[in-house]
Amino acid sequence: MFTDTHCHLNRLDLTKYDGKLSGAIDAMKTANVTRAMAIMCDFAEYDEIANIVSTYGDETLNLG
Repeated sequence: MFTDTHCHLNRLDLTKYDGKLSGAIDAMKTANVTRAMAIMCDFAEYDEIANIVSTYGDETLNLG
């Protein structure tokens, strides 16, 4: 079990996941990454990240 301690879930290229963040989250879990700290570059991204966190629930919200 691993934790990704620095990822930008709102800035991923989701092309190989048919444009769906759920595909990237599933790939993380397949790789035994069970938690992710969603980092923001700017507080303006807060609502977008908060929505991702509330949708997937396993991610930890951080402002970095």
